[in-house]
Amino acid sequence: MAKVVTIKKTFTRFELIGSNNAGKAHQYNEVNSANFLITRLLAAGIPVVGVMGVLAVEWGVLTVTHEDGLDGDEWSYSWTGEEVPKHYRARMQVLGSRNRLDKSLAAQIAADDEL
Repeated sequence: MAKVVTIKKTFTRFELIGSNNAGKAHQYNEVNSANFLITRLLAAGIPVVGVMGVLAVEWGVLTVTHEDGLDGDEWSYSWTGEEVPKHYRARMQVLGSRNRLDKSLAAQIAADDEL
């Protein structure tokens, strides 16, 4: 049985509307924002499902909270569940191999464990 973990990621409005690491802002676009968000959540080890936005998680509990602070809005994504096996983390970050509703990561992991 895998270890149960809690992973928390927080994003500011500025991050979601399009700031890259070089400090240059690109024009706001919902597709870019969704890609930014999903990429960061998957890299953290949260098994989110979706390509154009977060639809669900493969397993565990995902809680999204919003804080409207004086220094700007923040959205926090907190996930609790059995951690994703390390060798699947890199695979689920590849754009064409992201978790989808019709292609369950949990089923892939179960099938590989049977081999």
